[in-house]
Amino acid sequence: MLETQPINTLQIQIRRRDNPEPLAVTVLAQKTGTPGLYVTPELGHGGMTGYWQVTHGPSGAIVPTGEWGGMDFDTARRIADALADAPVDWTADLDVLAPQLKQAEVRDAVTAAVRRGKYPPADVDGDEAAQRISGPAGYPRTAAQATAEQMARYHTGSGLHLHHEWWSSSGRSGDEQEKRVRELQLLALLADYGIVHLLRAFAAVDQQAADFAARQLWEAYEAGDSVGEWLYEWGREYGIPAPDADAEVSR
Repeated sequence: MLETQPINTLQIQIRRRDNPEPLAVTVLAQKTGTPGLYVTPELGHGGMTGYWQVTHGPSGAIVPTGEWGGMDFDTARRIADALADAPVDWTADLDVLAPQLKQAEVRDAVTAAVRRGKYPPADVDGDEAAQRISGPAGYPRTAAQATAEQMARYHTGSGLHLHHEWWSSSGRSGDEQEKRVRELQLLALLADYGIVHLLRAFAAVDQQAADFAARQLWEAYEAGDSVGEWLYEWGREYGIPAPDADAEVSR
């Protein structure tokens, strides 16, 4: 017989622009590895947003994590668990907690814990030395090898190859199929350029976050089936409708 898990609820405080008094809302809450911290649904003006947040249980206050665009459940859970390492008693009331968080060393420790939760290092799978990358622009063979630098190297090599093929054939006339091949080469070349450009710019600002993003990119390549799902999700966020199966995507 399966054991039923208790359902946890929590009152969270929603700040409103038109009212200085916060609105208390009861939501389902998931316990975490850090006593006093929970993962709760993110609420917007229209109800639940579909994202998650880390919430301080005793006060119902949202723990700021600096996230733009919302967090998925796993990220919120990792952040909450990582905050156990910060020198903070998260079970304390907010009036006790607030002065602690104003201390520079505590604030720095909290920031570091949040970043560890957001950008966890890759798990090293097996003998990394036995899975060496081939050449300076080789494709990463493991998640740990899929750093921002190595993914940029790979796409640079791919882009150079595509550029050579495209430039070598650009002066030739051909049938419609050959023209279509050159068009696809150009699109792939521009995609390689864009990935390298953004990874290099991202790494210059935040190496840890860039490495994590590069690993997510590699994992999407390896999985294959998640690419379309993410594009549909991002299309929904941007208000871009998915094309019909028989319709062409407008450029």
